[in-house]
Amino acid sequence: MKKIILKESKLTLLSESFSQVLYHYTDEDGLYDICKNNAIQLTPANKYYTNYTINDKNINGDYPYYLSFTRQRNSNMGYASWKFQSSLATIRITFDGDKLQYNYKGEPVDYFKRKSKSNIFRNPNDAAFVQSEDRLFSNQPVIKNADKYITKIEILLNNNDEEDIQWLKEFINELKQTKLGNKIITYTNINDFNK
Repeated sequence: MKKIILKESKLTLLSESFSQVLYHYTDEDGLYDICKNNAIQLTPANKYYTNYTINDKNINGDYPYYLSFTRQRNSNMGYASWKFQSSLATIRITFDGDKLQYNYKGEPVDYFKRKSKSNIFRNPNDAAFVQSEDRLFSNQPVIKNADKYITKIEILLNNNDEEDIQWLKEFINELKQTKLGNKIITYTNINDFNK
């Protein structure tokens, strides 16, 4: 077996960059806002961490905003497996990590190794908690011109109710009229969605 030796500066570069392909799961409201505005609202640091012992500054450094991605395409793995599978649709947005890297700082985050005051964190060996998170950091609250970074928007229709399906079809048709509309793909089968 051949040994590969990397200088410390190269290791730092590897740990402070995005994966080439990144996935962001969202809900119908989030997708609507992204498509209508061709922009992504970032999360303010500390928004979700007021009850925990961890300080988001440990993860984000001095950046006041962030966006979480996963390297897991499979919707049954990681954060998306329990957070964004609504009764209507599961929505996965694929990003070009190389393009994001030109304008934003980001790196892999090992979120679940930190401790919490409460018991909301489940077993870290559970597939739902194999988060594989990459995080984008920013001084600005919005990523503009999202179409430059988004390569695909995939929507899995989770509901067989005729009324819900009709609403989703109208919703998707409206989004297809936006700048991101040509990137939308719909699925009715989770196996196809996760290929």
